Amino acid sequence: MTMFTRSLIALALTTSISAFATPSFDSLTIRATNINAPSADTYNTVSVDPVSGIRTDTQNYASDVNGWELKWSEQLSDNTYWFAGYRNDRTSFTENAQMYQPSPITIMRFSNETSVSTRQYSLGAGYIFKLSDRTTVDVNGSMGRMKLKGTAFTSYTSENNYQTFVQSGHSYSTVAGYNARLRHEFSDDFELYTSIGGERWYADEDETISVQTVGINYFIFDETAISVEYGKYDDEERTAVGVHFNF
Repeated sequence: MTMFTRSLIALALTTSISAFATPSFDSLTIRATNINAPSADTYNTVSVDPVSGIRTDTQNYASDVNGWELKWSEQLSDNTYWFAGYRNDRTSFTENAQMYQPSPITIMRFSNETSVSTRQYSLGAGYIFKLSDRTTVDVNGSMGRMKLKGTAFTSYTSENNYQTFVQSGHSYSTVAGYNARLRHEFSDDFELYTSIGGERWYADEDETISVQTVGINYFIFDETAISVEYGKYDDEERTAVGVHFNF
């Protein structure tokens, strides 16, 4: 049982059933996002070809995934709502290699810089269960479209020979999401939420990832809050910080 599941159960058990729920589903959230790259630290490898004797020193680096997201939600009735979302992410990968050929003595250099951007649109709907005047549980599903675009700049240097290549390409994927979320207002200024769910990517190779989040909205004005969220996307950690508006 995960920390997020335990949080759902604990908050649900400490609330009483009531007829009305105050957490607002009419909202707009704008946040900057960051996902830690598993290989963000620079690392070096050395290899020697046993036949040619060519030694290759390689340095690799992957940046974090940085971007922003926008989420809109509107309540349609006491128990239903719809929502829309957009996110834009960017990351980069760098590989530098230096090759030494013993006979004839030759030094060759190879460099590759690849930038990858992601744009994703989503649209969905959910159902609200009212637990108390300050607590709700909602379940929702969504469908979306994601565009993945990559651009690579490659250079190769050997003696007096210098060559450069630029390659780019893109791919599309349909993304289905599902989620269960618990929201609780501890006071008029402080709201906590936690959720469990997943995303299914339908592309050349289908993939399903688990998504778990916990976040807070701290209202600095009546309808304006500072929004902070932490999430686990499989083995990746994701943070988001921004502004949340209620209407």
